[in-house]
Amino acid sequence: AATYSWYKEPEDAAPIATGPELLISNTGKADTGDYYCVAENHMARVSTPSAHVEVLTGQTSDIVVRYRFDRDEVTLNAPNEELEAFGVAVVQAVLGALEIPAERVTDFSVDADGQVQHSLTEAVDNSTDAATADDLSLELRNLIRYEQFAVPFNSTLLRPIVGTFRRDFCRIPCLA
Repeated sequence: AATYSWYKEPEDAAPIATGPELLISNTGKADTGDYYCVAENHMARVSTPSAHVEVLTGQTSDIVVRYRFDRDEVTLNAPNEELEAFGVAVVQAVLGALEIPAERVTDFSVDADGQVQHSLTEAVDNSTDAATADDLSLELRNLIRYEQFAVPFNSTLLRPIVGTFRRDFCRIPCLA
């Protein structure tokens, strides 16, 4: 039977793991590096080429949400020159509805067709806000689904179109 030993370059004196698969738990930036495996049995010892692993932190648990307002309502109430102000109103409505600080809503955009996109981030470590980005996205989805989310803008309450809410981990729409 073969034995497997995993190493992180530069070559460690002792393997960091054994077995046919390498699993790194509780990853952090320090886990970035080049890894390789040594497999051996009674006949031979073989090393794999190194594979580079880059651990990204900060954005990996963000959830990107997308939803749409009726284009005619947005155009009527927020013509192109007022689209930025409409975007500010949407962010303020999200912050109020979810009761979260401003830093939890990032990468906001809205287009003339009424499509809104933004990220919901995890709470910072010292925050008293314990809701996860996933929890927040589900709460926002339900508010939109049950028509309990509205954006006050130019003396009108604008509501997203029910059924347009999408969420994923991608900055651009994920491919199915």
